Amino acid sequence: MTEPRRAHEPARQIPEFDVFELDGDRWRAVHRADHDLVLEHSDWQELFMNCVGVRIRRVIDQARDELMERHLLARDEHGRTGRL
Repeated sequence: MTEPRRAHEPARQIPEFDVFELDGDRWRAVHRADHDLVLEHSDWQELFMNCVGVRIRRVIDQARDELMERHLLARDEHGRTGRL
């Protein structure tokens, strides 16, 4: 088994991920900010779409957290002022 080869080709880049070519015609994507987030697939296009899905999910999670924070702040303000 050889070491994974970092994919430097522009066509193989996936935003927010480092991409590696593995033995057995497999691909691995490692998230740059969360190194525990590793995706693998034998089809590069499927790997790409999985990474896009992860990016979308992270944005949705961030938006949900921000909305909850705003909701809690508004609730606290409502409690103090008697109105929203």
